[in-house]
Amino acid sequence: MDAQLAYLERNIAAPYRVWAYLDGEEAIAQAPRFDVAVEEELGERASHAHKLNLLAERIAGEADPADLIVFIDGDAFPVAPLVEPVERMLAERPLAAVRRVENFGDPQPHPCFCVTTVGFWQDIGGDWDEGPQWQNSNGTWQTDVGARLMVALRERDIEWAELLRSNRREVHPIMFGIYGDLVYHHCAGFREPLTRVDAAIIRRRLAELDPPESERDAVREQIREARAADNARLDAEVYERLQADPDFWRKLFY
Repeated sequence: MDAQLAYLERNIAAPYRVWAYLDGEEAIAQAPRFDVAVEEELGERASHAHKLNLLAERIAGEADPADLIVFIDGDAFPVAPLVEPVERMLAERPLAAVRRVENFGDPQPHPCFCVTTVGFWQDIGGDWDEGPQWQNSNGTWQTDVGARLMVALRERDIEWAELLRSNRREVHPIMFGIYGDLVYHHCAGFREPLTRVDAAIIRRRLAELDPPESERDAVREQIREARAADNARLDAEVYERLQADPDFWRKLFY
């Protein structure tokens, strides 16, 4: 929260309010730091998408249709001035969002960062839920947060502005991403630091070792634990850098 709120204040040169969905005692204790906090209204088992949809519904009840609504994950924030680039993007397309092509070609808008107007979100029946599937670049069928939003845009033949990963140097293929030289997404900030790409790496390493069937599960778990530990170390190192230096992203990734 400290990092995100500081980067928002540093990079948004316009009036704004921060709405947050908070669950868990530690998070709820921080509610006074936000302009509006929704506290576990949907219950702890509510999905990421449902929490975002609830916030959007509440915001729309207070906002004007022309007001901007920004969806942003709790482990994401702008790293450069946000207002002018957003205005330029929305002058050409009605919605701008991160697209994580690096995640086996994901085609959908990702809620780590998305901006549009309140009116447009309501007009298309904006919905962050999963459901519709696509075949990703490694041949598997996938759905994820943003799938229904992708379909809503396609059904209306609406093009959206894609913020693509712009890292020139990679610390990890999915985590620690800069998008459009504008937004940082730490990734896995609230869960075990393993991604779909890590799962593929674990499978590949297991195939290379090709242990006897009786040892296969144990070896897979050893590989998984080692990969998670490596990612956790990177996570801690990058997080320390971003807290200490607002220019961390240029030094690490460019």
